Amino acid sequence: MTDPKYAAFTALDPFFDIVQQGLAGLVDGDHYFDTIADGAEFEFRYHFPGWPETVRGRDALMALYAGYGNNIVLHGADKLVVHRSQDSRVVIIECDVHGKICRDRLLIRQPVHLGRYHRGPKDRAMA
Repeated sequence: MTDPKYAAFTALDPFFDIVQQGLAGLVDGDHYFDTIADGAEFEFRYHFPGWPETVRGRDALMALYAGYGNNIVLHGADKLVVHRSQDSRVVIIECDVHGKICRDRLLIRQPVHLGRYHRGPKDRAMA
């Protein structure tokens, strides 16, 4: 069951779940957002109009992801690969995430490949 404080983010659950699988035993927290330090810095490897290249802090990341489900609904994630670095603070997670684009709350039946997620140095992630 989704924690009520994260109910607005359920469209991203497949992404959150696979990242949590990849980080199992390495981080504390039951939900994706619980594992992110307040001062974490995220760098996004894909450039989209209106999307920032860098976001600092858990609250800023949550604000960025708020409303995500109004545009894209994820229905799965797979192909998880976890790379552990020699630096114990670094874990790189690769996964494929699948979803559908929504327009005006209508689901468009066109699958979308949303790329790969990489978690890099401690308190730093790249998507």
